[in-house]
Amino acid sequence: MPPSIYTSGKGIPDLLCMRDGITAWIEVKTEKGRLSPQQQRFGQMVDDAGGLYIVARSVDFAVRTLETVRISFFDKNGNQTLTVSPARGMRLTVSEKDIR
Repeated sequence: MPPSIYTSGKGIPDLLCMRDGITAWIEVKTEKGRLSPQQQRFGQMVDDAGGLYIVARSVDFAVRTLETVRISFFDKNGNQTLTVSPARGMRLTVSEKDIR
Protein backbone atom coordinates (compact mmCIF):
# COMPACT_ATOMS: atom_id res chain seq x y z
CA MET A 1 0.00 0.00 0.00
CA PRO A 2 1.39 3.47 -0.86
CA PRO A 3 2.22 5.92 1.93
CA SER A 4 -0.86 7.69 3.17
CA ILE A 5 -1.65 10.42 5.64
CA TYR A 6 -3.91 9.49 8.53
CA THR A 7 -4.96 12.14 11.00
CA SER A 8 -7.70 12.85 13.48
CA GLY A 9 -8.37 16.25 12.00
CA LYS A 10 -6.04 18.50 13.97
CA GLY A 11 -3.35 20.00 11.80
CA ILE A 12 -5.16 19.52 8.50
CA PRO A 13 -4.46 22.60 6.31
CA ASP A 14 -7.10 25.20 5.56
CA LEU A 15 -7.18 24.53 1.82
CA LEU A 16 -6.71 21.65 -0.58
CA CYS A 17 -6.06 22.98 -4.07
CA MET A 18 -5.61 21.40 -7.50
CA ARG A 19 -4.11 23.24 -10.43
CA ASP A 20 -3.07 21.63 -13.71
CA GLY A 21 -2.86 18.21 -12.08
CA ILE A 22 -0.86 19.32 -9.04
CA THR A 23 -2.47 18.92 -5.62
CA ALA A 24 -1.33 21.24 -2.84
CA TRP A 25 -2.20 21.44 0.83
CA ILE A 26 -2.25 25.12 1.83
CA GLU A 27 -2.06 26.38 5.41
CA VAL A 28 -3.06 30.05 5.63
CA LYS A 29 -1.22 32.15 8.21
CA THR A 30 -0.91 35.82 9.04
CA GLU A 31 2.50 37.45 8.72
CA LYS A 32 3.34 36.52 12.32
CA GLY A 33 1.23 33.34 12.53
CA ARG A 34 2.97 30.13 13.59
CA LEU A 35 2.31 26.51 12.76
CA SER A 36 1.01 24.36 15.59
CA PRO A 37 2.89 21.11 16.32
CA GLN A 38 0.06 19.21 14.58
CA GLN A 39 0.37 21.44 11.50
CA GLN A 40 4.14 20.95 11.45
CA ARG A 41 3.66 17.17 11.69
CA PHE A 42 1.06 17.17 8.89
CA GLY A 43 3.33 19.27 6.67
CA GLN A 44 6.20 16.84 7.28
CA MET A 45 3.97 13.87 6.39
CA VAL A 46 2.95 15.58 3.13
CA ASP A 47 6.62 16.29 2.33
CA ASP A 48 7.62 12.71 3.19
CA ALA A 49 4.90 11.39 0.88
CA GLY A 50 6.18 13.58 -1.97
CA GLY A 51 3.32 16.07 -1.79
CA LEU A 52 3.22 19.84 -1.88
CA TYR A 53 2.59 21.70 1.42
CA ILE A 54 2.47 25.49 1.31
CA VAL A 55 2.38 27.89 4.24
CA ALA A 56 0.81 30.93 2.62
CA ARG A 57 1.00 34.33 4.25
CA SER A 58 -0.68 35.93 1.22
CA VAL A 59 -2.87 34.89 -1.69
CA ASP A 60 -0.15 36.14 -4.05
CA PHE A 61 2.44 33.81 -2.50
CA ALA A 62 0.17 30.77 -2.82
CA VAL A 63 -0.67 31.56 -6.45
CA ARG A 64 2.97 32.24 -7.41
CA THR A 65 4.04 29.00 -5.73
CA LEU A 66 1.50 26.97 -7.69
CA GLU A 67 2.51 28.72 -10.92
CA THR A 68 6.20 27.87 -10.45
CA VAL A 69 5.86 24.19 -9.52
CA ARG A 70 8.00 21.92 -11.68
CA ILE A 71 7.95 18.12 -11.89
CA SER A 72 11.32 16.39 -12.09
CA PHE A 73 11.91 12.83 -13.23
CA PHE A 74 14.89 10.71 -12.16
CA ASP A 75 16.35 7.47 -13.47
CA LYS A 76 17.07 4.44 -11.28
CA ASN A 77 20.48 5.87 -10.40
CA GLY A 78 19.02 9.12 -9.08
CA ASN A 79 20.04 11.22 -12.08
CA GLN A 80 17.53 13.86 -13.11
CA THR A 81 16.36 13.11 -16.63
CA LEU A 82 13.58 15.61 -17.26
CA THR A 83 11.85 18.59 -15.66
CA VAL A 84 8.50 19.82 -16.89
CA SER A 85 5.94 22.42 -15.93
CA PRO A 86 2.51 20.94 -15.24
CA ALA A 87 -0.09 21.76 -17.87
CA ARG A 88 -3.82 21.36 -18.07
CA GLY A 89 -4.66 17.96 -19.49
CA MET A 90 -1.21 16.53 -18.71
CA ARG A 91 -1.25 12.84 -17.80
CA LEU A 92 1.49 10.79 -16.20
CA THR A 93 1.42 7.11 -17.05
CA VAL A 94 3.50 4.20 -15.85
CA SER A 95 3.76 0.92 -17.69
CA GLU A 96 4.64 -2.47 -16.25
CA LYS A 97 8.14 -2.29 -17.79
CA ASP A 98 8.76 1.09 -16.08
CA ILE A 99 8.52 -0.43 -12.60
CA ARG A 100 10.78 -3.44 -13.11
